[in-house]
Amino acid sequence: MDDPRLGPSAALLIEDARTETLVSVVSVWEIAMKRRLGRLNLPAAVLDENIRAAGWRTLPVLPAHLTVLENLPSHHRDPFDQLLISQAIAENITLMTSDAQVMRYAANCVSC
Repeated sequence: MDDPRLGPSAALLIEDARTETLVSVVSVWEIAMKRRLGRLNLPAAVLDENIRAAGWRTLPVLPAHLTVLENLPSHHRDPFDQLLISQAIAENITLMTSDAQVMRYAANCVSC
């Protein structure tokens, strides 16, 4: 969507066919909530179509993610971000973010 917070190296990584890009269902859920509250104009269905068209995989929320969440330090108050961090840790995958608070978890997070 050409968000200016997405740096050029992050964009190249996402566009690289060798990179497995995952989109958490938590992100789709947060977008749907923001649309419902009138704070965003992107319908979740359009996001889902774009995820599929790009060949990305949707990451569901699993009990293992919630186990990590229970023990996660409280550096960040946003429950959506806490769950994204927990997923990254549990799955041993990298979370791309422009959120400095999320970066406080350091492990599994890179700035985009």
